[in-house]
Amino acid sequence: MAWERNHELTAREREILLWACRGKTYGETATIVGVAIGSVKTYLDHARYKLNAVNVAQACAVAVAVGIFAPEDILNRAVPSADPASTPPPPQSPPIERQPR
Repeated sequence: MAWERNHELTAREREILLWACRGKTYGETATIVGVAIGSVKTYLDHARYKLNAVNVAQACAVAVAVGIFAPEDILNRAVPSADPASTPPPPQSPPIERQPR
């Protein structure tokens, strides 16, 4: 059965998935976490596979459903980390100004 897949995500997969659940793009997440954009995509692909999700939105929903994240985790703007004392706060993302078309 599909739900028998291992839902245990690595700490980095959880961290990057949480930023994606908070609406961050690959580029924004890469800047926050300090990895390449390709690495962000790879971590999200691995998380999606482990959660049997077809896209990031479904992966977020499954992560909440199986208890990886609480809804409050997604709304909370704190840095996701196993040990908050060991991780410095992420840089603030500047607001994106879009030009009208």
